[in-house]
Amino acid sequence: MESKVKIKIKKSEFEVSTGETLIKTLFSLFPAIDQTKFCQQGKCKNCYCSILNGVETREILACQTRLNKSIRIMSLSKNLQNGINLE
Repeated sequence: MESKVKIKIKKSEFEVSTGETLIKTLFSLFPAIDQTKFCQQGKCKNCYCSILNGVETREILACQTRLNKSIRIMSLSKNLQNGINLE
């Protein structure tokens, strides 16, 4: 059986499979994200996000973060925000 985790962005929550990178998961959830803006290797830094880690906010790169536990995304880079419409 495939393991699932939750991603929370603003007031929206998504159940996704574990093991994939956050950036690939966001591409799947939000096809409007312009994938050409991202190197997916951690060099361009266009996929930075802030996540809530317990009581602290931590900066991450979505392309370098494998989903193995539920996360709450507090902020997204402008390049990611442009393709994500949760209003």
